[in-house]
Amino acid sequence: MENIEKNILAVLIIVITTYVLLLILLRIDSKKERYVLLGLYLLVLILGLLRLDPQHRYATGEIGLNPLGFISDISGDEASFYVMVINLVIFVPFYFLLAYANLFKGFWSRLLIFELFILLIEYLQFQFNFGLFDLSDIFLYNIGFLVGYVISLPILKLLK
Repeated sequence: MENIEKNILAVLIIVITTYVLLLILLRIDSKKERYVLLGLYLLVLILGLLRLDPQHRYATGEIGLNPLGFISDISGDEASFYVMVINLVIFVPFYFLLAYANLFKGFWSRLLIFELFILLIEYLQFQFNFGLFDLSDIFLYNIGFLVGYVISLPILKLLK
């Protein structure tokens, strides 16, 4: 995708997301807007996590089996620290958006959907050499999801 197309897409996503968030704050949103917000979030995740990074090309078949591998990564590299923080933060809204859209009743079914989604993302990164299949990423994604779950509980009660 060319830069102008990426910028137009980014602006559209920001504008639509802002509009839907305002509707939520004013409590005039509908199920349709909730699905739109969830869909935009998933689109941003997919576009962000399944992009070719010209700085990092991985050999076919690379798998990171250490779920705490990010600890050794961040000890010697400041950029790895930022990647770790991003991996934590990007999945914080996941539970809230599933719950607010009223999809997949209950924590366990939402956790299962989340696990399937992140396994698919990691598999596709591995398959297309956009990254490696890394258990430490999966570990960080899960921490982000659980933090989002804890944060979303009072917010969901407030919105009801």
